Amino acid sequence: MRILAFISFLASLVSVFSCRHETKPQILLVGVYHNFPDSQQCNWKTTYDKVLRFHPDQIAVEYDLPGDTVSLKKYLGESYPQVWDSVMLSWIGKRIKPKDSVVHYQKMLSTDASIQNRLELWKYYHLQADMGNRDFQSYLIQSDWEQYAPLLDTTDRWQNTFYQRHTSIVKRRKNGEFFNLVFPLAKELNISYLYPTDYKGTYEEQSNAFEALAKSLENTKEWDDYMEAFKGFSQELDQKATECLGLEYTNTEPWLAKSDHVQAQILSDLKNPNFDAYVAVWYKRNQEIANRIQAAIQVSDAKRMAVFYGQMHIYPVRKYLEEMGYRVLLLEEL
Repeated sequence: MRILAFISFLASLVSVFSCRHETKPQILLVGVYHNFPDSQQCNWKTTYDKVLRFHPDQIAVEYDLPGDTVSLKKYLGESYPQVWDSVMLSWIGKRIKPKDSVVHYQKMLSTDASIQNRLELWKYYHLQADMGNRDFQSYLIQSDWEQYAPLLDTTDRWQNTFYQRHTSIVKRRKNGEFFNLVFPLAKELNISYLYPTDYKGTYEEQSNAFEALAKSLENTKEWDDYMEAFKGFSQELDQKATECLGLEYTNTEPWLAKSDHVQAQILSDLKNPNFDAYVAVWYKRNQEIANRIQAAIQVSDAKRMAVFYGQMHIYPVRKYLEEMGYRVLLLEEL
């Protein structure tokens, strides 16, 4: 009995020791500009190289989750469910579960990376309203456009619609973070799926809060100072971008503190309930984003997750992820 008790005691010690030394996945948060003009494309290169060295095994992005109807209505329009239903009937001829076809063509591409299979995967990502992964497929298709273009029959309803939407995506995204940073990294790292983690459910609430704040401070020195602070903030961003330091500069501790001050602290001394409400809804959105990043890590079993968001999100998202116990890295640490 004593031997059995001793063995049980040792087992419990091993269990405790293992739990204490269990390491959570690392998260690299990258704050981005959503667009650089042609003259400032130099800003992407250093960040690309740093993230590549971090070598993430999964990537999370600022796109809406398929199935998040509230957020998708903000992005695609209030009538998007009806529009998407009509598109499905036009392309497929009946109502289906697009997710099933997505899974099928993901598997097909893993063994047969044919042009037709990728076009089909694009189609079903679109019908599923997984816009981030649809756009990723557009990037991959555009990267090999000489092979795709001759095979497209634009007299066919589906292929003509694909061509119109694809060219629109390329035009809209060509100078942004996805076509110049996120998608190229995913391609280089052989990451085939990107985890959408954005949340737009607070858009209306945030807009109303800001409108109330503006009205309460109309024609005051405090409002003029507030607008001037944002103007100076934007000018500083623009200056760093012209020096090819946009992403390097804004992914540092001092800049993150400054961004949070301008976004959520600058008027706190006024004790204005409208400003407090605006700040609360801003943090509410970012806390939900952090929750979705955590869910993506758990679903994907990520060990090294790279997360790309507009730079103003980085301070609050980092705060919530660290409260969850994650080790969060910034670009300046790489």
